[in-house]
Amino acid sequence: MGYSYKQSDGKVTLYRDQKKYLFPIVMALNFSIPFIVMWIYNQTQNAIWILFPLFYFFILIPLIDAVIGEDRTNPPEDVVPELSNDPYYRRILLVCVLAFYAVYFGGIWFIMSQPLPLWAKIAFALGMGLVNGNINTIGHELGHKLNKVDQVFARLAFIANGNGHFIAEHNKHHHTLVSTPQDTASSKMGETLYQFARREIPGAIRGALALETARLSNKNQGFWSQHNKVLMNWVGSLMIVCALIWVFGMAVLPF
Repeated sequence: MGYSYKQSDGKVTLYRDQKKYLFPIVMALNFSIPFIVMWIYNQTQNAIWILFPLFYFFILIPLIDAVIGEDRTNPPEDVVPELSNDPYYRRILLVCVLAFYAVYFGGIWFIMSQPLPLWAKIAFALGMGLVNGNINTIGHELGHKLNKVDQVFARLAFIANGNGHFIAEHNKHHHTLVSTPQDTASSKMGETLYQFARREIPGAIRGALALETARLSNKNQGFWSQHNKVLMNWVGSLMIVCALIWVFGMAVLPF
């Protein structure tokens, strides 16, 4: 299957995405790593296998990159709208949100139910973070879509990591004020990662609440209500935490 697009000279060309069916394979491999590690540990009872996710991300992938080299192929800009309208790609993202939750809950169950040494629990938690960290990018992209399904899945993506204010602040504040002094999501020249985080995180929360307050006011709806999407996202995050504490006890909180 190809995607037709018109070039600047008016010529209609057919583009084929040679990597189209590799994307789900890569994502399936990524999200399956924690479960592979759980299975190997269950078979061997050797905690050294817990280090595999760290080995995979910090050693194996860089080695593969060095051998294969940089892939400089990208679809032409003129065909991007056609690719964006193909439901195949967005369905991959929707499945990734569900896979995130499977890794999230499955990994916490593993950490809390197995007699692992402390170093192994920390290593596995870090590995889970590496596997699931891309959920922010996935939620970000889905949050830019307009249909209700994508919006719901974007909220689900951010609810799990307590970042439920992101969509409101990012779409309506950051994209409007990008690279201006008023935009806390734009880093300053010479600013370190941690300096940026100390400024951006509280700034994003303040910006999201201000935007949501204004939106609710325009609709004559109260701030403390089920109509406040930011508050409802945070409630969802709190419910997940409370559910995990109810199942595993207070010891689950560090994870």
